[in-house]
Amino acid sequence: MQNLSKNKTFISTILLSLVLALLLTACSNPSKEQDKEIKIAILNYASDDTFINSVNDKLAESLRKRDAELKKIDKELSLSFDTFSANNSQINQNQQVERLVQQDYDVLIVNIVNRTKSAQVIEMAKKWDTPVIFFNREPVPEDLAIWDQAYYVGTAAGKEGRLQGEMLIEDLEADFAAVDKNSDGVIQYVMLEGETGHQDAILRADASVETVKAAGYELEQLASKHADWLISRAYALTNSWIEAYPEDIEVIFSNNDDMAIGAIKAIEDNPNSYYRENPPYIYGIDATPSGLKAVESGKMRGTVVNDGANIAGAMADLAIYLSTDIELESEYLRNMENNKIRIPSRIVNSENIAAELELSSRVK
Repeated sequence: MQNLSKNKTFISTILLSLVLALLLTACSNPSKEQDKEIKIAILNYASDDTFINSVNDKLAESLRKRDAELKKIDKELSLSFDTFSANNSQINQNQQVERLVQQDYDVLIVNIVNRTKSAQVIEMAKKWDTPVIFFNREPVPEDLAIWDQAYYVGTAAGKEGRLQGEMLIEDLEADFAAVDKNSDGVIQYVMLEGETGHQDAILRADASVETVKAAGYELEQLASKHADWLISRAYALTNSWIEAYPEDIEVIFSNNDDMAIGAIKAIEDNPNSYYRENPPYIYGIDATPSGLKAVESGKMRGTVVNDGANIAGAMADLAIYLSTDIELESEYLRNMENNKIRIPSRIVNSENIAAELELSSRVK
């Protein structure tokens, strides 16, 4: 009986040790290699932005492509993602971040509502050691520097504005009289701006105009208003400008393609026959699918590629690297500097629209 008791004690000790070992393993922070499930949360500022939605579509395609590539490396690896909208409220987005970092997401991809509030998002992500990738709206440098696991992927808004200005310069050099419809030697324009205080809106608007002026052309601004990136608001503004300037508008600069399309629709629907017969030269930015169609049809003179496909591809590669340390032969990661991946912009006009339509259909 005594030996049996000793045996029971010995077995109990072994079992207790095994349980403790399992508990310690479960409570420890598993390495990236041990975690076979990669979960990514995508947080958008709103759900009604055409460009952001197109980036999300490309990102979903890119992540599915990377998932297939990962399974070739390790068939047990799995990648999933969930998308959330803040409905244009930074408070909503902060609450989403606070909730998601406490769940089992490996990376947050964030289109911030208010770029000046990025620090709050970064601090929450840092507390829970969840890397965060910002896109489209670049945090101020001081905020991005808070943590070495905060990143930005996107184009340079000032460059997009300069390219927009260069498109007008090319048209003026080709046929100045066609643009200067009233033959006064001055180009009268209106500006459709994005959101008030939005960095991209400010940089795009300023750079487009200054680029044309620097080339020696005289511009006269008739009006400039914020249409918040929306077709409907640009439509209403353009209608009001048609009434205010019945034969004066020669150029419409638009901070994005949707607002340019709103202007095109207003001109087509307005009873003022002058603009239907003598449409202003209209320039957009983003090269959305609808924007490319407008260039293809000749209703928009040109747009600037805010390269959603390559932005999506870069974010997908970066998210996988941050989750697994697996680098999928990524040119994007090799070109990253100071936690930023810059995606080049380019002009799209009647000369290269066919090639751009082909490029836009590819998954990066």
